[in-house]
Amino acid sequence: MSVWRRLGFVSCGNVNCKDYDEDLFLEMDKKLDLLFIEAGGNRFTIQTYNSIRDYMSISAKKALTKKGRSDEVIREHKAIVEAFSQRNAKKVEEAIKNI
Repeated sequence: MSVWRRLGFVSCGNVNCKDYDEDLFLEMDKKLDLLFIEAGGNRFTIQTYNSIRDYMSISAKKALTKKGRSDEVIREHKAIVEAFSQRNAKKVEEAIKNI
């Protein structure tokens, strides 16, 4: 089983996916976002993110109802993680801009 599936990120193949735990998906999305933000080392950005994330979760939950959106989220995060693992700041920036 892939790490993405264990974390709740399930590829649904361009369908409105309902065979995953939506709350777990959103929680893992939140944790991964926070990991990216913490990597920047800016305390103010971290505090700001933590204070608005619950509000962002409302729109994120709605966005997941869009056909294929969960697959898009997975692709976006994989691109960012790959760029981080290569220690390539330019690729990280490009991957984030492509969201």
